[in-house]
Amino acid sequence: MGESESNSPHILGPHGKIVSITFCSAGQLRMRKIVLRSRARVTIKYPGLKPSRMVECESPHERNLCRLLDIDPSVTMYTEQPCEIVYLLDGRERRHYPDFKVDGSGARLREVKQRDEAYSSEVHERTCLLSEELPYYGYSYEVEIAEELAKQPRLGIATLILRFGRRSISQFEREFVRRKFSLSGSLTWGGACAGILGPYGRELLCRLIIEGVLTIDFNRAISSSTAFSLRNGEF
Repeated sequence: MGESESNSPHILGPHGKIVSITFCSAGQLRMRKIVLRSRARVTIKYPGLKPSRMVECESPHERNLCRLLDIDPSVTMYTEQPCEIVYLLDGRERRHYPDFKVDGSGARLREVKQRDEAYSSEVHERTCLLSEELPYYGYSYEVEIAEELAKQPRLGIATLILRFGRRSISQFEREFVRRKFSLSGSLTWGGACAGILGPYGRELLCRLIIEGVLTIDFNRAISSSTAFSLRNGEF
């Protein structure tokens, strides 16, 4: 469903528990301001790769999610504070602003919570309601657990990949790496650091991870022996 349709108030779903969903209007980046000097909590501006702009995060946990989304080749775009959901719970009308909308393999609304808060009765009830109702309108809904987002070595790997992989690579560079793979079948981080792919070998490997051409074992920290392989068997 397009944004113009979803900006009209309406009853959604078969149970009538969602009153309206309002997305940002044209030229509006987010439904509410996040980074304010008066806020007591830590707020962060993160240089989002896929949004190609600074993303406003309410916590380091949200920044962690952004990093993981940026290196996930199934994600094409994400935006923070994308909409306002008005819903009914226990006979009361309530408002909720999901932390992120994630596009790629379907449209997903995501909320980031620490584990204790995620399993509190209020958040749990809201999560159950929205998870059940929103698919009728074309969106999935899920709470991302902050402690899971911070798990190592995955987060450290994501940070390293983004450090080197933000630059787009040329067709010549892509073909150069393809030829190297056709000869060896895989390449290592140590080899890239040693210069077998030229002075920007690390940048090439990391960018191709972001694009989904290459893959590595995200359960092991990157070392000189880390092998980069083709994700789908061919370049």
